[in-house]
This record gives sequence, C-alpha cells and structure tokens, in this order.
Amino acid sequence: EGPARAHGSGRMVRSAAVPEPSAPSYTLNEELLEKVRVCFRDSKSTTQVVGAFRCYTITHKQFSNKWSLKAKVLCVSLKRENNAFKCRISTIKFSANEPPQIRESWKVKQITSLRELSKAKTDYKPQVNIAISGSGTESFVFDTASERSAFLGCVLVYNQRTYNKKIECQDFEPAVARRTWAEATSETDASANGAEEPTVAEASPDSKKEEEDARDLNLLEAYIRDSGFSLSDLGGLEHHLQSRLHDLDSDNIHAILSNVEEVDGVVGRVNDTLEYVDDLEEWLSVFNAKLTHMRIDISTIEERNNALETKSDNNSALLLELQRLQGALVLDDVTLQNIIITNFNESNLELAVGAARRLHGLLCTLEAAEAG
Repeated sequence: EGPARAHGSGRMVRSAAVPEPSAPSYTLNEELLEKVRVCFRDSKSTTQVVGAFRCYTITHKQFSNKWSLKAKVLCVSLKRENNAFKCRISTIKFSANEPPQIRESWKVKQITSLRELSKAKTDYKPQVNIAISGSGTESFVFDTASERSAFLGCVLVYNQRTYNKKIECQDFEPAVARRTWAEATSETDASANGAEEPTVAEASPDSKKEEEDARDLNLLEAYIRDSGFSLSDLGGLEHHLQSRLHDLDSDNIHAILSNVEEVDGVVGRVNDTLEYVDDLEEWLSVFNAKLTHMRIDISTIEERNNALETKSDNNSALLLELQRLQGALVLDDVTLQNIIITNFNESNLELAVGAARRLHGLLCTLEAAEAG
C-alpha cells in the first residue's frame, strides 16, 4: 500500500509491510560553505555555518501572469546566545560585483511546518514551503530532490539539538531527510573540513560557578601552605599579603620608569598637552577681552537708546504744544479779509470793528500766555 497520512497531523505513516525508502545521495558543497562563512565573520558573536544549499525564490513578474526564479543560497547556522546555541536559517544573495549579503533570516523555532511539493510553479523542480510564525509562508525551489532532502534534514536535526520543537512535516518522510543529512555530514567529511560541529549541550551556569569557586579555594589553600602561615594566624597572613602587594606595586613602577622609550613618549605627550593648554588659555584671554569690549559696547548702546527715547518723548510733547499754539493763533478767513483789504466806510464798518475786536482778543491771549 502507498503512504497514508496520520489523522490530525502532517506526519507520514507507512504500513509495516512497506520497506523504508532509501535516502537520496547528497554531497556537501564545501566551496559554497566557505563562501557563506564570509558573511558571518564580521559578527560580534561566533556564528558557525553548518549547511549551505543553492536554491531559488519564486517572484511574480509585474503586469503578467508569469513567474521567475531568483538564485539564492539557503544556509543553516548556529549562534551562541546566553550559554546556549540558537539555530537560524538565512537567505544569502550572491552578485558578481558585491560581496555576499544576508537578505532575510528566521529562527528555526519560528518554523511551524515544512512541506515538499513535487514541482515549482515555474519549472518541474522540487520545492519546499516553510510556514513561519509571524512571517507567513516562504517558498524555495531546489535543483535536485537530494539537495532539498538534505536541507530539510539539516533543519530537523539542528532543531532537535537546539530547541527540540515539534515541526509538522508534510508530504515527506522526516527520517529519510535526516538520513540524507547524516550521510552527507559523515565523520570523514567533518575531519576534512577541519571543523567539528559544536556541542550544543553545555554545562549549566551554576555548575560552572561551583567549579570556579572550588578552583579558587584550592589555589588559596596552596598559597597559604607555601607561605608558611596557618588559618589561625590571619593577621600575619594579611600583613604578608600587604607587603607583597607593596613590592609588586614598586616593581611595576620601576618597570614602567625603566623603559626609557615609553617614559620619553609619555613625557612628550604631556608636554604637547601642556602646550595645547597654553594655547587654549591664550585663546580664552582673547575671547575674554572681546567679550569685555562687547559688554562695553552694549552698555553704550543702551545709554544711547535711553537718550533717544527721552528725546523722542520731548519732541512728541513739543509737537503737541505747537499744534495747540497753532490752533490758538489761527483766525478765520472772514476776519483776515476784513483786516487786510476792507475800506473803513459806513457800509462795512461793523465787519471791520468785529475783525479788530477778534484780533485784539488774540493779542490779549498771547500777552497773558507770556506773562504766565
């Protein structure tokens, strides 16, 4: 009978009568592995690339229903974080004129399922769909089924070693994929590569601290025994340690001063620094003088502004008084005409008398203002 899917899961189950399929043969591409390792050499923490696989990503062409493949490299790497290893898969882009670049990266613990497809949308090539929590589904196309199987086995093996998280496997046998990867990474290949896979199981921090404390205690007991003191004579031991510390400080100072070249270098740098300090003091004195002159100029400008403001107020008051005086001195046109051109005859005698009286009143007003 053919393979049957287990109810409620993506695992493949087979009848006991059907033999296990043989794992496809795959050989690690050591040259590709070395190229991929270059991308991680500048990272602060140690990252070891354990697998690199040539693949393609599927892209949809704009304004058409056609698909295209873009060449990439899928790599599986281990990175030490907090005394443990974290496993990641990353896509790397290679170009002719630029160094390889990491384009995308996901933690293996984010993977929820792996699925094999018999052919890609663009060609009759094996494809893998990776469901990643928070990112959706990523699709990758491989040239051969063996390389696809080795990639799946690599992911499953290092997931078990680091996170031991359950990943749903659809339409492929996990055991076959693991066996493909195990055969590709035989001991002979590992020794030829000159690197061993990192041991994921690490000692706990508590056990390491206990070992360090025990080692320090043994060193202290050995020093006390060699120095001739006992734990009952802690005062003498402290005095001995203080004297030893003083001797070490003296030796350090002597060693520093005995190195003529280093001392001359330090003295030279100190002299250069003092010269810079002197120049800085001169500049500060110059700036201080300029600031003093600026303060004097500002004070002078303020005084001039105050004087101008007072003068402006006085001019305004004078203008107002002159306007009032002008209003007092103005005679109407009829009065002026009677005074200037009127003949003194009986017909216009009354007008002439009225004009004379108004002129007399104006003169009296001016005399009263002068007297006041």
